[in-house]
Amino acid sequence: MTRQMTQNLEESTMAIRQPERRPPPSTTAADRVASIDALLGFDMFWIMGGKPLLVALAAAMIQAKEPPEWLKRQLEHTHWVGFTCYDLIMPLFTSSMVLWASGWCFLLLALFYGLIDMLRWRAWAFPFVVIGANALFAYMVSHVFGAQISGMSGVLFTGLARHLESFGLSSFTWSFGSVLILWLMLWFLYRNKMFWRV
Repeated sequence: MTRQMTQNLEESTMAIRQPERRPPPSTTAADRVASIDALLGFDMFWIMGGKPLLVALAAAMIQAKEPPEWLKRQLEHTHWVGFTCYDLIMPLFTSSMVLWASGWCFLLLALFYGLIDMLRWRAWAFPFVVIGANALFAYMVSHVFGAQISGMSGVLFTGLARHLESFGLSSFTWSFGSVLILWLMLWFLYRNKMFWRV
């Protein structure tokens, strides 16, 4: 009987000493909404280097040194004189523009949600999901270390760029290399379930 009482006493003191353990907040990729990560990634893709990539590809496709003028205008942030695609990701200055841009963002989010989460067409969005899962990291690294990443791209992809120069794809190769280097960093974080948060 004494042994039983001693055991019961030990169990009750153990229960008192050990605080209730709550599971840590989940950081798994499965708990994230893929359409929101894809939309963030789509936006960050343009900020971290999508513009030079598209401009170089367009110039190579029409076999010219410069892309079409209409494309360059669409990718420039100009004084407000009307709608250009690049205005969707630049800072918002007036309340009417906030409402206008919010409407476009909600339409894009609805499109991404419908395609990715409802219709389950996820494969095409994976590169954007990887970027969007760590959008803060992508933004900071592309702005703080952008020159170093471009330099690494120049070192790693110069040989390939020389071979593709006859096709007009050398600047595309360097731009693609810069985006690829940053994307691989983001993929490493995504694969290891490390997400930067504020």
